[in-house]
Amino acid sequence: MRGTFESEKTLHSFAPHTVPQPLAWGTYKDEPDGHFYMCDFFDPTDDLPDIFKFCAVVAQIHLDSMGKAPNGQFGFPVTTHLAALKRMLVEEEKSHGPDDELKVLTNAVFDNVIPRLLRPLETGGRHIKPCLVHSDLWPGNVKPDAETDEPTIFDSRYDLLHSALFPNEPKFRRAAMDEMKRLVSKYPEGYDGFAEQDSLIIDVD
Repeated sequence: MRGTFESEKTLHSFAPHTVPQPLAWGTYKDEPDGHFYMCDFFDPTDDLPDIFKFCAVVAQIHLDSMGKAPNGQFGFPVTTHLAALKRMLVEEEKSHGPDDELKVLTNAVFDNVIPRLLRPLETGGRHIKPCLVHSDLWPGNVKPDAETDEPTIFDSRYDLLHSALFPNEPKFRRAAMDEMKRLVSKYPEGYDGFAEQDSLIIDVD
């Protein structure tokens, strides 16, 4: 829950008229596994926000936060859980049990696929700057304010691990593994293979 609070607080600092101000978070005294989060009240409608206003707000958050990360690093100082791939895989194993094939695919994704996709962005003279992202934008987390009709964004940290929630439904694990197989097959040599190929390209001009 702290991840939710810190995420919303940071988003609010860049978009105070779009993200409700976080007020408090904590754990119930009589329920150590129960937590709460409080923010300013807003009255949303059930409609979709104006697409142009919505996209403009998101783009402005990205632009305003670009290059302002501590030490210029990617990531977030507090664990937010969403997209924490290693943790999701741990929870997946707890829910469905160990799987040798999944373990092999996981290692291949971390050792080959992720470096292949990310390292070219920061090599060969290329540089990218981290910016703040919501990470869970969908119609349920973006609603027009009933009074102003302006888009309101909330719930920037989502801690439900879809496959782990359904221990009797192997199709979720199978779908994830199929996608992992596709990526591993597409980038079997990882970044080293890409760099080697890149160095063999000859400029014929």
